[in-house]
Amino acid sequence: MFKLYFYPFVNAENDVDGFQAKLISDEDTDYLYDITYTSDSQSPQRYSAQLLSHDTKELNYIKFDHFNEGPYYEATFWEKLKMGTGPAHRCKLKLKPKVFFKQRKVDSYTQQTYYSLSFELIDKKKSTNFGESLKNYTKSNLHVAEPNKADKCLKSIGILDKANFLTSIDLHIEMLVGDPGKMNKFEKLQYQVFKANEYLEEAYMLGIEKVYLLHGVGKGRLKDELAKMLKSSSMVREFKNEYHGQFGFGATEVTFK
Repeated sequence: MFKLYFYPFVNAENDVDGFQAKLISDEDTDYLYDITYTSDSQSPQRYSAQLLSHDTKELNYIKFDHFNEGPYYEATFWEKLKMGTGPAHRCKLKLKPKVFFKQRKVDSYTQQTYYSLSFELIDKKKSTNFGESLKNYTKSNLHVAEPNKADKCLKSIGILDKANFLTSIDLHIEMLVGDPGKMNKFEKLQYQVFKANEYLEEAYMLGIEKVYLLHGVGKGRLKDELAKMLKSSSMVREFKNEYHGQFGFGATEVTFK
């Protein structure tokens, strides 16, 4: 049904530093998801968005040594229907080193190594007959779900949430983490792109029309990585990096579909 692929990152010494997690759908229909990642050393990380048929979504980056800290994912999936959503399917996936490293696979096209694990339903009977819709789920998580149109069910949130949403995010690493000195360049870049994508998904779900990603000028590496991400995003209508009266050349303007 739903799988997580973990792609290893190899450093200059040819050692694996960690893994990039990606959510994969084998379904023929679109789904909404709400996923929480938890480990002993980190605060829970939450991801909510839509997953199109046979689509892929990047989640978090997991350091190699975090596999010994009992990490796990808890997820809820809803099938996206013409009128609202289907019943909730609650799943869990624990990362156990002995199991994880036996799931090594190689992509026949790219020859890239990855590890594949599948979500398991917490209770098959309850999940099959579970009547909690996305609307009720969002209410229980302190959101108001009152969609006016079926095709806007992703944006079923409160008016105050939209009114208070900031239409720009500063992606300089010191604005995102308390102690960036503990991260290497790759981890910083991956985290900046992850936070940008998380921000975009929230803006899209709120029905925001346009936002700005503040990345600065510098060598342009973050700007280029953001451009790659935006080109592949199903949410984005267009984006441009032109001179802006407030942000100069250090911001990318993103317009949603």
